[in-house]
Amino acid sequence: MDSERAIRGRRAVREALALPETPETLERLLSEAEVLRTERWGRKVRLHRLANVKAGTCTEDCGFCAQSVRFDAPIARWNFLSREEMIAEADRAEAIGAAKVCYVAAIRGPSDGDVARISEVVREVKAPLLMNQVPGGRTPMVKTAELERMGFKIVIHPAVCMEAAIPAMETALQRLKDTGTDFHDGRTLSPMDIFKKVGFDWWHEVEERFRA
Repeated sequence: MDSERAIRGRRAVREALALPETPETLERLLSEAEVLRTERWGRKVRLHRLANVKAGTCTEDCGFCAQSVRFDAPIARWNFLSREEMIAEADRAEAIGAAKVCYVAAIRGPSDGDVARISEVVREVKAPLLMNQVPGGRTPMVKTAELERMGFKIVIHPAVCMEAAIPAMETALQRLKDTGTDFHDGRTLSPMDIFKKVGFDWWHEVEERFRA
């Protein structure tokens, strides 16, 4: 790939970033993004359902969330859905074609009883259920094999890459500060290696298709 082709491939991104920040600009960009989405996915959408096992009783104080017990948000509040209500939530999700169901419990350090109660429901639910595993979070870390035995069909680990990357970046920056260079004897990636890792070829292909 010559430099001129690379520059042409990045033109759409540069032009978008240079546009004034106005409602009209945002509407235009969203419209163009919809063209790209339709080109790749057509009119398909994937539904996901969040089912609150508890509501308005979370002990955290996240300022953006109405579920905290510390705020007086005008929402319905309940302590813990019954087994039948939890299964009904999942059945409703399956009826509308949801790809997965995620029970949100907002529990700080769930007890063995809480885990057992949810596990019992999971085994009876027909819809595919998702478990969100975040190191250091409130949900206990459970191995994939055990979650599968419990009945979960999908497990996500949203922080696994950041958890590894952030200490590595801190180490690299500290080494640069201490030595005055980013050269080291370990594994290195060339600029093109990095471009390929982040999907440059795919993005370039998309930009080429819609450049005109």
